[in-house]
Amino acid sequence: MEFRVLGEFEAVTDGRQVDLGHARQRCVLAVLLLDADRTVTADRLIDRVWGSHPPLRARNSLHSYLYRLRRALEPTDVGIVRQPGGFLLELNSATVDLHRFRVLVDQARAAEDESRGLELYDQALRLWRDEPFHGLNTAWLDTVRDTLTAERLAVRLDRNDLALRQGRTGDLVRELFALAVQHPFDERLILQLMLALHLSGRRAEALEQYQRLRLRLAQEFGTDPGAPVQALHRKLLAEDPGPVLAVPAPETPGRPAGVPTATTATVPPVPPPRSRMRLPVLLVLLIAAGLLMTASTFAPTTGTVTGFQAARQPRTGFVRIQPAHTAQVGLCLSEGRDRTGPDDREIAVQRQCAGAVPPRTTLQPLGGDIYRIWWHHPTKGDGCLTVIDIKGETGLRMEPWDDCPDFRMYQQFRIQPVDTPVPGGYRFLPLRTSEQCIGVVEPSTDLGAELTQETCDGQGDQEFLIEAE
Repeated sequence: MEFRVLGEFEAVTDGRQVDLGHARQRCVLAVLLLDADRTVTADRLIDRVWGSHPPLRARNSLHSYLYRLRRALEPTDVGIVRQPGGFLLELNSATVDLHRFRVLVDQARAAEDESRGLELYDQALRLWRDEPFHGLNTAWLDTVRDTLTAERLAVRLDRNDLALRQGRTGDLVRELFALAVQHPFDERLILQLMLALHLSGRRAEALEQYQRLRLRLAQEFGTDPGAPVQALHRKLLAEDPGPVLAVPAPETPGRPAGVPTATTATVPPVPPPRSRMRLPVLLVLLIAAGLLMTASTFAPTTGTVTGFQAARQPRTGFVRIQPAHTAQVGLCLSEGRDRTGPDDREIAVQRQCAGAVPPRTTLQPLGGDIYRIWWHHPTKGDGCLTVIDIKGETGLRMEPWDDCPDFRMYQQFRIQPVDTPVPGGYRFLPLRTSEQCIGVVEPSTDLGAELTQETCDGQGDQEFLIEAE
């Protein structure tokens, strides 16, 4: 039996595909697979498969899907077992391509012979056929997909370092150009491309890549490239690359920070489903004290903000965010409830400022004009406001999640100064999209009107005032 998740999700036994049923039923198996050898409660399965809008008889549908999956897997040694707390998928983790990928990567990082390490990296990367779980779409699986895609990129960059140390720049330049199109702000990737171009005798193109990166960062984030890229640029200008062109081997083999490690018994864990605010109160106290609010701590790139943007950086610490078009009637960003779903989860709405004590709001700078918006709730803890879907559509609401890693762009916002129609305001642009702003739904002056992602139009419902609390 083999489960393939690094592409279209499928199960294969004796050379033939197992019929896993329709997409929703396959989602149930995907959830169990990613928690293999661990009991998954029915509530968690429902949340991960249907999100905030499950059907009226979700448990009946779930039990029906599990019955059909058991029948489909009967001829194999894989079983779905009913447990006191839920359901458990029993299988050998080596039958999952994701597990084999991670085992090969760990072996590559530990290999003393670099040629052998490069061979192991290539074996691992050949297991990828497409985006993970291609064809399955739920909010939770979208998060898993983002995590695994970021992990794959980190492995590819580790593999590139090894290839550069061995002087294998032939096909690497072409691969790096393609990656740079997909990840134009990744400084490690651009540094590798510059180095590969130089080693291929294309110094002028390497310098051109630096200028493109510098302009992109200045226009998008108001920052300069980081020190390693600048050091390489100076060496290339001097026509004396010297030791900076040597790609160092990692001091110790291991997975990049934030990437789960492989185990021998189970498929390694993925991030939890979106959840309510539960982080320690200590975090918000540190934010208020300014101990977690430096760009050097969180910035994805380095540099300074200059000019008009620097003069109009929003306040940090505890703030009050007011939709500019309601400033005269005193409405502020605060907590409301999603009454359309079964779990009544928190969402961002506008309420009277005087009654908007819980939650308190802080802005966390991540470099340039990029911020997270944190809510501190006296009973629910801390969470960062998150656009609840990552696809870029309009009409998507915001809710607080307590799982806020740095790679998750739909939890980050560009806060840009604007002076129309109200002077001294800001607009909030979800980092994942290029043409979407946060605005207030129509009628935009109503109490409880939701904040959603919508097409930027320059109107007052998409402008916000930021004041000290």
